[in-house]
Amino acid sequence: MFVEVEFHTRPRTPLLRISERAVRPGSIVWRVKDERLERIAVHVVRVVDGTALVLAVGSALSDGDRIVVSPLSTETSGQSVREQPVNGT
Repeated sequence: MFVEVEFHTRPRTPLLRISERAVRPGSIVWRVKDERLERIAVHVVRVVDGTALVLAVGSALSDGDRIVVSPLSTETSGQSVREQPVNGT
């Protein structure tokens, strides 16, 4: 018999929450900035229920950044992108 315990605490190091679908192999996230793709390396601390917690410190990723969660046929830094509304909004 065992018990699984989960503690909810405030981390000492600032973390960002992003969709697990946004994290590509090699801990890469693609950010959309000025309608172009930008490759960002992140440090994933933990994944919980489809959400990846990444270190905010030392990352070029910031709260409020637009990141790609859908699959891309090609991923190249500087590539022009066109955003589509989510859920028809």
